[in-house]
Amino acid sequence: MSDRSKELRRQKELLLEQLAWIDREIAAEERKPGAAPAAAPPPLVSPGPPADDRDAESILAEYRTPAPSIARQTKLGCILYFAAAMGLVALRPRPLPPREEFPGALRAPAAQVTEG
Repeated sequence: MSDRSKELRRQKELLLEQLAWIDREIAAEERKPGAAPAAAPPPLVSPGPPADDRDAESILAEYRTPAPSIARQTKLGCILYFAAAMGLVALRPRPLPPREEFPGALRAPAAQVTEG
């Protein structure tokens, strides 16, 4: 017998024990003196008449707004990004001219004048 079938048989025995316990508990409750009789189940609520789909559609149409065009939104977004980039380029600080005493300046050394 495989392990799986052993496990399934064990589970079945546990379920049968649980069902027997439930039966004993039900019998004990029914034998109690002065126990309240089982309440009748609540009546089922019948659904009202089906709603007309046209009513729902007319309500939805009243509050529905047309969606903006995706192409128009994309174009507007690109224009705004371009304008922002141009604004940043225009406002960027200008580089300072190189200083004469800067030791890392890339210049040809001045020709030394020798007398003689």
